[in-house]
This record gives sequence, structure tokens and C-alpha cells, in this order.
Amino acid sequence: MSNPDFDNLPSFLLGFARQILPKRGGFAPFAAAISKEGKMKPIATYDREYTSAHELIELLVAGTRADIKAGKFVARSLCTDVRVKPPKGRAKVDAIEVHLEDDGGECLDVFLPYEKTIVSRRRLLISAAALVSLRAPGFPFAAAAEQDRALFWRVGSGTNASIVFGYVRIGASVAPDVVSDGERLLESVHAVVTDMPANVRFPPLSVDRKQVKPIVQVVSPAVAEELRAALGATPAQAVADSISGFETTVILMSEGQHPSNPSIGGTIVGYAAAHGHPMRQLLTNDEVAGAYQAPDLAAVNARIGEGQITYLLQLRQRFGPIGGHLEQLYRARQSEEIDRFTADIDKHGVPSLSALISGDRLRALIVDRATRMLSDQPSDTALLLLPLGVLTGPNGLLAALEARGVAVTPVA
Repeated sequence: MSNPDFDNLPSFLLGFARQILPKRGGFAPFAAAISKEGKMKPIATYDREYTSAHELIELLVAGTRADIKAGKFVARSLCTDVRVKPPKGRAKVDAIEVHLEDDGGECLDVFLPYEKTIVSRRRLLISAAALVSLRAPGFPFAAAAEQDRALFWRVGSGTNASIVFGYVRIGASVAPDVVSDGERLLESVHAVVTDMPANVRFPPLSVDRKQVKPIVQVVSPAVAEELRAALGATPAQAVADSISGFETTVILMSEGQHPSNPSIGGTIVGYAAAHGHPMRQLLTNDEVAGAYQAPDLAAVNARIGEGQITYLLQLRQRFGPIGGHLEQLYRARQSEEIDRFTADIDKHGVPSLSALISGDRLRALIVDRATRMLSDQPSDTALLLLPLGVLTGPNGLLAALEARGVAVTPVA
């Protein structure tokens, strides 16, 4: 690091974290900064409206970012209690993460693992083998990310590292911080790669209601009444007695979502195009057309009955509108929880509209093409925008890259 006082930050933060861990078993995020005069300033924040660690991190990041832009600080750092997977380890471990950045944009991440004792108090593993990850100049000071709480991942190392972004169909206005991170991360890469051409259009999915029985006639009277009450809060209220099971699942799964146009991914791509980044696609129109398989909606609809509708109504009762809940998870960057949540929905036999459109063959083709591209560590670095569901999970792109020995690091 160029700042001579930079080395004082990690020792200060790690020292404080080491003091409070044995007493409390954990700690809330906190920060520190170096002023222009070379003085250390501890920084903490508290607001009873912000209860999660992620929200506290956002407050600390926003505050220190504003101060460094104003010239108040020349270096800043953030300390968080995280779980990470060591480079040669298979399981995640508890660790203290210290993220540092100077006013020139050069960044450094230091991870110090620790373990829990039998009595549930935590003792640090004081070792010289702290996990250190050096970020190349130009990587922004973003909210500290964990593997299970991120939307952007750095793939590879050194100057050949690319960035992978997991998108969903969510409006840019819902998560402006995600858009901002995407635009800043573009500064560290050359090109932009999307999964398929923007002009790809899949055939519309529709159900012939004359050929299927309305779902309220399939489920029990009690479930039908509960379903009518739930649909009464949606635009489908007027057709609650005539829509199919498939249509009902789509409505319940999307309830509570904000308009998705302009989308987060589309906004980032538009920004990249306006700033001269070359654009490429993993798949051509012909490859997408060849991999696409039109779903048999009659067969899909036949598999939707009392069990699936009851399950969705229970989810709705527990979390509120399901689409809104998923939107909030994405906004909080809870990528692993989104994967778990949607996998449980799939396990209960509820069809996913996006999965029906893309299909297993198309998903596998995207994962294979992206894996081969990123495994080669191309010198032409890129920001890849891919569906979040393609990245996460045991069969996702991130797992495939790690299986090949490629470094995958969450960055935001």
C-alpha cells in the first residue's frame, strides 16, 4: 500500500476484535480510518432501524466513502465477523475479515480464522498463516462480502481476474447500491459478457383455460377459500375462480415484486455500453434456439394440486408476499439463502417460470461455456452477467470453477 500509515489499521482492528470475541462470541461490524494528519479514528454506527450486519456495513461504507471523497481520510478499513472457505479447505470457518483501502483505490483483504471452544466461547487461532487476498488497484471499497452473501464474485487472480455478477429480474430502482457496485466494478475489467443476445425472445407461455380445471376446483374448499383471499390482494382477484394451477403459482411467486424495467442487469449493461466497453455473449441466437425446449404446460399444470398450493400459502403466511420476500433477499445479497429458498420451492413441486423458459439444457450450456472461458484466465478480463440461479448451488458455475482449482472470491 502506498500510505505509510496503512499497516496500523489491521493491527488496530484485529486487536480490538480479539479483545471482544472471547467475551461476546462475535461482534458487530466496525471501521477505522486514517486522517490526512495521520491520526487513527475508530468508527462505529448504530441505528435501531438497522438490525442486520449487512445494513450496518452499508452505513459504515457510505460514511467512510463520503469522507474519503471529501479528502477527510487517506485510508479506511472495515472489520467484520464472517465465515469463509480457506483456499485448501473444504468447509467454511469463522474468521475476522479486515478490508482496507487507500485513497488511490488499492485494496487489501486480510482474514484471520478462529474457532469455537466447547463452552461456546470463542478463542482465536493466533497464527502467522492468516489468509490474505490482495485486490488489484481499481477494485472499489464495497460492503464486505461472504461467499453466501454476495452478488459479485472475482474469478481468478492478479491482473487476469474477471468479475461474475448474478442477476435476477429486479428493477434497478429497488437496489441502486447493486447497480452502483456493478458500475464501479466495470472499471477493473475490459469487456462485458452476457449469457445470450438481448434480442432473444422465447415463445410466450400460456394455458388454455378451456382445457384445464380451475385450481379452486382441484383443491379442497378450505384451501380454495384461503387461496381466493390471497389472490384478492393481487390483480388476479377477478379471475380467481377460473385460473389454472400453473397461473396461480406464477401469481403467488411474483406477488410483491416491483416493476423490473429498467432492470439491474440492463442498467449495468447500458452503463457499460455508454462508456465504451466491448460487448459479447456466451451463446449465439442459434445456440439458444437449439437448446430451448418448449415446456409441456398441460403436464406441468397436472402436477399442481393441493400440496403445492398449500405450501405456497404457508410460505406467504410466514414471509409475506413471496416475490417481495425474494426481492428483499436479493437486495440484502443473500445469494445462498435465495438458492436454499428456491430449491425448497422446487422440492415441493412448484414450477419456476424462469426454469421452464430456460430449461436444463440451456442452463447446462451456459455453465459449460462460462466455466471454460473463465478457467482459461483470459487476459481480456470481463464482467459476466449471468442468472443468479446459474451461479449458485452445488451444480452452479461457482462450484464448477472451484472444482477446477480456479480462485472464486466474493467482492460485493
